[in-house]
Amino acid sequence: MTQYPYRIEPNSEIGFTVIFDEPVSAALSQYIIGLADSFRAIWPVGTIETIPAYNSLTVLSYSLDKSQCLDEMRRLISDFESKGLKETKCIDVPVCYHKSLGIDLLSFADRVNLSVDEVIKRHSHPEYLVHMLGFLPGFLYLGGLDETLHCPRKLTPVTQVPAGSVGIGGSQTGVYPVASPAGWHILGQTPMQFFNPDAEQPFAVKPLDTIRFIPISLEDFNQRKQKNRVTEKPC
Repeated sequence: MTQYPYRIEPNSEIGFTVIFDEPVSAALSQYIIGLADSFRAIWPVGTIETIPAYNSLTVLSYSLDKSQCLDEMRRLISDFESKGLKETKCIDVPVCYHKSLGIDLLSFADRVNLSVDEVIKRHSHPEYLVHMLGFLPGFLYLGGLDETLHCPRKLTPVTQVPAGSVGIGGSQTGVYPVASPAGWHILGQTPMQFFNPDAEQPFAVKPLDTIRFIPISLEDFNQRKQKNRVTEKPC
């Protein structure tokens, strides 16, 4: 049974954050997501909210006594055993890297001293692990970006990018699920819809899924834009 060293710190008047002093990894993310599931399975629906992150897990308690909640969290962590991945998906995400959609593609390529074609090749080659969702509904925090593509965020964010914009900021890459301000370098756009508040399952992707970016043409992008297709395959 894997056990990670941890500490628990207060988080607001109704919650605690479990902090794991470990480097970000697939194994740690799997452990944190599993622990969050374990917490929700023990407490009645609606009494707690869990917020997983790269190396922490925040638990907000809406009806439990705070000291009781803390004692129960410690007990659950002590007894918890990660049982591996369940119901994860491998998803191909089509991305159009055309300059009309990748508004920063040319300047980004200059910054990392690579050709545009090489940037696209290195960005679309890895299989990325979804560590968590956050910042915006359905925003993917992905692990696995080629180190040659690491690049500081923009000094001046833009006021808005379209939903589906694919960008790089620091050592991370991700997809903006809704139109929003952005400080990342935008390399392209996907026609895939990542967040639909009216759907039974609002998020197309969940933590511990894996994705690949598949380059497509501008014509293909425009055709798919209306369909929002998700292509899955066995992991």
